[in-house]
Amino acid sequence: MKKLFSVFIAAMIVVSAVVIIGLFMIGFIIKNALLSYVPKLTGTEIKISDVHVSFPPPSAGIEKVMIGNPQGFLSASALTVDSLTVDVNGKSLISGDTVIIDRVELDHPQINYEIIGKKDNLRTIIETVKSQANAKKKNAGVQSGPEKSGKKMLIKDFIVKNGKVNLIIPLTAGQSIRASLPEIHLKNVGNKGAPPSEIFAQISNAIYQKVRSPDVTGLLSNTTNNVKTGIDGVSGVIKGVGNELKHIGDRLKGLMEK
Repeated sequence: MKKLFSVFIAAMIVVSAVVIIGLFMIGFIIKNALLSYVPKLTGTEIKISDVHVSFPPPSAGIEKVMIGNPQGFLSASALTVDSLTVDVNGKSLISGDTVIIDRVELDHPQINYEIIGKKDNLRTIIETVKSQANAKKKNAGVQSGPEKSGKKMLIKDFIVKNGKVNLIIPLTAGQSIRASLPEIHLKNVGNKGAPPSEIFAQISNAIYQKVRSPDVTGLLSNTTNNVKTGIDGVSGVIKGVGNELKHIGDRLKGLMEK
């Protein structure tokens, strides 16, 4: 009996050690998954400064995240985030087909909304993400990366707070055109579980719709028209810049009416 008890205790110690090591690997796993997966999905680069893990519950804090812009746009990034927190359901990592993430929180994101002609950077990224997600659906049997094993994801709470939107357009004479981003709170992203590409597509679209909401586009439009007025008053030589800004302001007002 004593021998059996000793074997049981030893087995529990081994299992506990494996679980603890696995939990401490969460930060490494998340960082490497983002660095390898996001560029394939968005067609842009991603940079991460640091990742730290805390317990309990298992939580990864990701510092200074930057997602780059698609080719053809001027600004270096589409999104930068001071702090990204990921709270993971530890049990779901070792059992079941769905990884459950209790909470993802983006704090102080800076979104660069860049418009060039009839294109904008955020829509370009979303179209790429959707295209990749559809391709992964059609080729489910030959996928690579996080979806190779068929693992799905569920995010119970996705939160974006303290965000800012920077409107970037040609010929603004260095003027800052900025608006606050209303808080975003999505629940049960992925429903009962969805591939990571579909999760990313849902989140990207939700953020884009908030950027295009009247709360944001109204402020951007007013600021744009103020910048236009100031430019027109400085010199007739650069009046064309003011006309370009008026066009952008009218376009932003058009978004509010859709």
